[in-house]
Amino acid sequence: GCSVKRSKSTFEKCLHRLLTLLLNITLPCARTKTLHMQAPFNFPAMIPLWMFPIACTAGNTFVMKPSEKDPGACMMLAQLASEAGLPDGVLNIIHGGKESVDFICDDTDIRAVSFVGSNAVGA
Repeated sequence: GCSVKRSKSTFEKCLHRLLTLLLNITLPCARTKTLHMQAPFNFPAMIPLWMFPIACTAGNTFVMKPSEKDPGACMMLAQLASEAGLPDGVLNIIHGGKESVDFICDDTDIRAVSFVGSNAVGA
């Protein structure tokens, strides 16, 4: 079997390759909007990977708020996206609890919000 260190390295290399490919695509219909996604603690990498590469490829900026319980996966994804060539300011990470969520939801520049959970999330 593979060691944990080797598996992580292989995962990082594959993700870096995928992000490099996605982020070097320019869509003709690109629009600049700010989108937000709150990453759930139980899917801290999978849900963000469904959203931020596509949103950024389409010309949007993206605000990602990781769960306070498990922020490491989002930070790792942001670092890999940066290494893959994503310009500064396109993918943004905000940490915190309810106050951070309220700030994001009240910001008129953020055009879409996505979260996993019930409508009581952040209440």
